[in-house]
Amino acid sequence: MHTMQVMTKSRMKRISVLVVLSALVAAAVGCGDEVERDPKLNIQVIGWGSGQDGTVGFQPRLPVFDTAAQVRVNLTHPGTGQLVNTAAFNPSEQRAVIPKLRFGNDLRMEFEVVDTQGVPVATGATPLFDFDGDELVKGYRIQVDEVDTFSPVGSVVNKAGRSELTQSRMDYRAVRDFEADRWLGRVGHVTVPYDGGNKALIVGGAHVDPVRRPAGLPQIKIVQDDLMEFDPATGYFTDLSYDPQTRGVRANSADRLFEGRAFHTVTPIGNDKFLVIGGFTSGDPNARALNSIELIDLNAAPGTRVQQLVDASGSPLTLEAPRAFHTATYRPSDNTVIVAGGIGRGGENDVLDSVELIDLDESSVQTVGQMGEGRAEHEAVLMGDGETVWLLGGRGPSGALSSTETVSGDAGGVSISTAASMNTARYAFAALRITPNNGSLVMAIGGYTDLDGNVTDTFEFSSLGRDEFLAEGNWRLEEGRGNPQAIELSNSNNIVVLGGRDGSQARLTSSEVLEFGDLGDPKPYTARTTEGTSHNERADFTATPLSNGKILLIGGVGRFDGTTTTLDSAEYFTPLDPRGTAPAN
Repeated sequence: MHTMQVMTKSRMKRISVLVVLSALVAAAVGCGDEVERDPKLNIQVIGWGSGQDGTVGFQPRLPVFDTAAQVRVNLTHPGTGQLVNTAAFNPSEQRAVIPKLRFGNDLRMEFEVVDTQGVPVATGATPLFDFDGDELVKGYRIQVDEVDTFSPVGSVVNKAGRSELTQSRMDYRAVRDFEADRWLGRVGHVTVPYDGGNKALIVGGAHVDPVRRPAGLPQIKIVQDDLMEFDPATGYFTDLSYDPQTRGVRANSADRLFEGRAFHTVTPIGNDKFLVIGGFTSGDPNARALNSIELIDLNAAPGTRVQQLVDASGSPLTLEAPRAFHTATYRPSDNTVIVAGGIGRGGENDVLDSVELIDLDESSVQTVGQMGEGRAEHEAVLMGDGETVWLLGGRGPSGALSSTETVSGDAGGVSISTAASMNTARYAFAALRITPNNGSLVMAIGGYTDLDGNVTDTFEFSSLGRDEFLAEGNWRLEEGRGNPQAIELSNSNNIVVLGGRDGSQARLTSSEVLEFGDLGDPKPYTARTTEGTSHNERADFTATPLSNGKILLIGGVGRFDGTTTTLDSAEYFTPLDPRGTAPAN
């Protein structure tokens, strides 16, 4: 038995439940004498929900879930779906049997609140961690929230001399140090997971006029040049340009973008390295497309994590055509990035048809061809061969596109070919390569269907080599959505569809799940609207899956202090993704 007790720290006094998980490990030291060590996993359990008094908000312990019958604590290996060890206790108890740690890499400790039928009603988990017995203490904060709904991300702040849990917001220390304070809310930013999904990096973005025609150029008020790190183990954002030792920004504003930008791309190129390509910066009177390329290397020493790429002559590496609303796809087969389409500097109708190739081995950029149609706000999906990039839909100067094209070949010779057309013309939609059928299928979901902002509730899929996309009249979302986010869940292969806007441009604060049945069924996915809505009524956010099993929502346009504005905060969606019956070790 291990005791659930209250933790006291300088930043968090009597605010979180501490679960101490112990495992006795024999280790040889000195001249071969064997001693017993007691490694511990310290977990602060918090949650968003009802307290004992019925008040809804952040709770410094497990919230009260009406249908909760049992709390399971599972030690798992998510990569294989393996349940390594498990224990359970009654939600009302303050003492619990906790599963013993076992050696392994990429482990996760999960809290699972279940009802009388064993169905999860709330979950939370640590990030992935390794356990070898050498590191005696690891500390994490687990936020346990109701499944299939939204909750603000909690972090501890000091207000009026006392610590309290509140919704996480961007790190303002750097901007307060180097200039007058400015709002860090944003859209057009990019969020990418790194460190195996244990953290997220938010790059750039802009504070904009929240009213914009779907196909119009953004009216940028403030363009952001920062790199914000989000750590779910603490709930905090950190501006990477802020040096906590000197309590100021790094010299020469290091670890910030050389050029602030929004509606750009951030392309993972392996080993926690990313290329930042193109995007809009502020212009007079309209946003201005960029041609610059920057490298973010999170393995580099602080102060050197943002680097200017240069060619063989030492000149900065740039695109041949400035662009935003483009795609940039890394191909591991030849270590290149395919940059396609977008909006140039000639205004909203300057839709580009060119395809450029960034060769990372040669430090070169060249235009390698033209698509059959110029396209922007389209989607690009890397296929399973690591070489073929499938470009889908988008918008041209006169409307939405149903056409698709593929880019294949290598740096020595690239070919651009026409592929099957979608049944529905769409732009600003979601597209992903789905796991069923060995990952050979690409699925398109929602989107805008014309320049006036009408939306579709349809979804469809196809594979390379087919002459059509598959769709039936009942293959539909519950609501039509322009600019939705879609995440496939690893255990169930269900697809969570989040946010977006309706045909009147109103924010859609709901979510729905496309529940997977079988590809051979007349209706392989069935839409189900989940309960609850976005805590901040946000749209145009980024949605990023994390290793703790939650989907992280960053920024967007929503409600703050009763007004509609770009947001500087974080929110979770906690999906229901049952593991199944993986055997224990």
